[in-house]
Amino acid sequence: SGVSSTSELETLWDLEWEKNLTDAAMERVKKRINAEHYQIFHLLLVKGLSPARVASLFKINTAKVYLVKHRVARLVQKEIQLLKDKPL
Repeated sequence: SGVSSTSELETLWDLEWEKNLTDAAMERVKKRINAEHYQIFHLLLVKGLSPARVASLFKINTAKVYLVKHRVARLVQKEIQLLKDKPL
């Protein structure tokens, strides 16, 4: 049973590390993009709002919500990769 608790601990560690990496990447991206775009991304992914709900909040269509989500997600992914390659 000692082995399973070690792997559980490693899994938790990996999840925490990934979360911190994602948070750091999002902070970096946040500084570089339109504040509204960041808010849209945050409401969708962090708060779990539906694209339709976000669209109505910002008075834009859902296609624009998806476009923003896709663009910001790509920037965050790129930033995560940079952080992985060059740790802080």
